[in-house]
Amino acid sequence: MPDKRVLVVDDQSNLRQVVRAYLETALRLSVVEAESGLAAVRRLMSEPFELVITDLVMPEMSGLELIGFIKRVPSLRELPVIMLTSHGNERDREKAAALG
Repeated sequence: MPDKRVLVVDDQSNLRQVVRAYLETALRLSVVEAESGLAAVRRLMSEPFELVITDLVMPEMSGLELIGFIKRVPSLRELPVIMLTSHGNERDREKAAALG
């Protein structure tokens, strides 16, 4: 079993499944899915991950809010985050970059 754990966060299950399939088969990574930013926070506080891949637009907590949370928690601050979205624009990229 792979030892690199990735948390994939998206409110659309079909997109989570596509990303999961690629990461598990092509890169041999262990993938955990979360259907919302809040579900991701619960996972992040209870399990170790080496990477988070998140959508931007989600109910309850956006991807930007999730990144902000990660960067404020000392134990998670260095965790790499990739934002994967079809809704991004230059302003969203700037906000994400400013958050780290």
